[in-house]
Amino acid sequence: MAPAPKHQLNLPPALVSSHDVRPSIDCTDEVNSVAIPQLLRAAIECSGVQHKECAYAAGMQPDHWVRVLNGERGIPLDRLGLLPLETQRIFVASWARALQLRVTSEDATRQKAAALVKAAADYLSETA
Repeated sequence: MAPAPKHQLNLPPALVSSHDVRPSIDCTDEVNSVAIPQLLRAAIECSGVQHKECAYAAGMQPDHWVRVLNGERGIPLDRLGLLPLETQRIFVASWARALQLRVTSEDATRQKAAALVKAAADYLSETA
């Protein structure tokens, strides 16, 4: 395999047919002023998972993981799917909020339905 170039051009995403190259988030760039490493770090901290656990779950050594969280390295997109589920949920929700996207999940729908059922039960108990 050829050595990596010393300078990298910032080009828009393109389809890649080679199976040796995986799409990744370049953490040195910001997407609409959203810093990916900070969102990832916050999601890990909010989920209560250890950084070391996330590193191993993503198939990375902890020292490389620290570089990802510091924005010095990118993270392949498929590695995000290997993180603990709660960390994934928090990360996706916070990234979507930062990009002003609406993201819902089955869990959020269930929570809303449970809250509605509870409210209806409370109402019925009060009126009975």
